[in-house]
Amino acid sequence: MAPFTPYTSNAKPPKLNRNQYGANLGGPVQKDRAFFFFNWESGRQVAGQSTRTAFVPPTAFRTGDFSSSAYTIVDPTTGQPFANNIIPTSRIRTYASEFLGQFTPQPNASGSTAYNFLAPSGSAPINQDQYIGRGDYRLSDKNNIYGSFMFNKQSDDTVGLLTPWDGCRGNNAKGRNLSIADTHVFSASIVNEARFGWHRFFEHEFFGTTDDPSLDIANIIGIPGVSTDPRNYGPPTFSAGYSLPGTRGIGPRDRLNEIFQFSDNLSLRFGKHFVKAGAMIARRNWTFDESVNPRGSFSFDGRTMSGGAAPNRDHQFAAFLLGLATSAEVSVEPFATRMSNYWQGYYGKTTGR
Repeated sequence: MAPFTPYTSNAKPPKLNRNQYGANLGGPVQKDRAFFFFNWESGRQVAGQSTRTAFVPPTAFRTGDFSSSAYTIVDPTTGQPFANNIIPTSRIRTYASEFLGQFTPQPNASGSTAYNFLAPSGSAPINQDQYIGRGDYRLSDKNNIYGSFMFNKQSDDTVGLLTPWDGCRGNNAKGRNLSIADTHVFSASIVNEARFGWHRFFEHEFFGTTDDPSLDIANIIGIPGVSTDPRNYGPPTFSAGYSLPGTRGIGPRDRLNEIFQFSDNLSLRFGKHFVKAGAMIARRNWTFDESVNPRGSFSFDGRTMSGGAAPNRDHQFAAFLLGLATSAEVSVEPFATRMSNYWQGYYGKTTGR
């Protein structure tokens, strides 16, 4: 594969627009005692897509008319070729005609043997916002505390291929981080530092079909036993020779990673000897929710339509029309992972002359 796409005089590279901006402000709240700092940053990116192509089922094939195909389509019930290489309309399964008629675009390009469909133009947006705040406060000459908080959110979307929702997925992610520290000088020989921290990251994945009842495709076309959860709306995954709309079989998912942590460090001096001791205790929570195959996946290898010859995509698509799947899978119930554990550590050391 060439490292770069060959240049042509009429080639127009995809546009990339990115804007990054922000501001910060800081200063004293109370002279020599309280201070604050705040920072804000945002980013907006829109990336155009290169020309994308696919080979969708030809219009005539969708109604069972394979008369233009170079391959013979065999009736699996008789073992003989269909008359004129045409599958009777009455034999075509309802799910196939519904899926092709309502949700699969027609060819829109000609003159190439590699593709017959050019995807519409689109752009993939990425939005990010981050806010950071910090405060320092001197309680006394021997005691100082500080705290900081960060909030970050990002959303990104991909671009569909055959339709705006085909293969389209995105994420909404939020991260939060809190830190508090207290430093106390009890005397010239005793200093203690206590810290508390909290971090939480949550990501929600969605598809272009999620929560849209008009795109509850698996149920609309009559596939039995598939999910009715709005988050899982979308088409089944059909492997039938030609390009058909379909999201990723697994998902979408939600995941969480969270940790709470407390630590304390004590420093002591005895003459020429120094002692330092400390402890850390943390709790971590981790969750993951996702359905493995909620809309179903179906493969059609066309072996029953080829009459013993090596099957090709025309045979595969003919098997799709007749509902002759060679493999079928569905797994509706989501799996939910819930993990929680504690960490702890202790140390002590001495130094001296």
